[in-house]
Amino acid sequence: MLRIFVVFLITQLPHSEAVQCHRGEYEIHGECCPMCSAGSRVVRHCTESSSTTCIPCVDDTYTEHPNGLTECMRCKVCDAGARLIIKEKCTYTKNTVCGCAPGDFCRHTAGLDCEMCSRSTICLPGSRVKIPGTEFLDNVCEVCPDGTFSATNMSHTCQPWTK
Repeated sequence: MLRIFVVFLITQLPHSEAVQCHRGEYEIHGECCPMCSAGSRVVRHCTESSSTTCIPCVDDTYTEHPNGLTECMRCKVCDAGARLIIKEKCTYTKNTVCGCAPGDFCRHTAGLDCEMCSRSTICLPGSRVKIPGTEFLDNVCEVCPDGTFSATNMSHTCQPWTK
């Protein structure tokens, strides 16, 4: 009797119906379907009698990797209010990369993508550029030591006063 009860319990346990799809496939409704290639999306999922139907992404959308998406991702817009410019234009397989205009540096990054730029500091007369700025770092200025001067913006050296 105990044996029958144990068999009954085992048959009542929830069964895992998770489908294990191969690389290059995605699971939908218990089926494994071939993925669409990067730059395209699913328009019709596969069935037992037909393969996945894919179409290319349209302008201003992309997919970077093989996928089972029914919509392509919208391309990032570089916000001029954050002083951003397009560094790399969006393609069907790659999102937009934003950067800064000349004379600006990236204050907030997300990987190699910039999220906010700021105007680079200008080293004024009476100071020199101690450390030149880069795409991701501001200029560092230093006041000229006593007995020296600089007469222009962004001077890299301080000249001694002459008598």
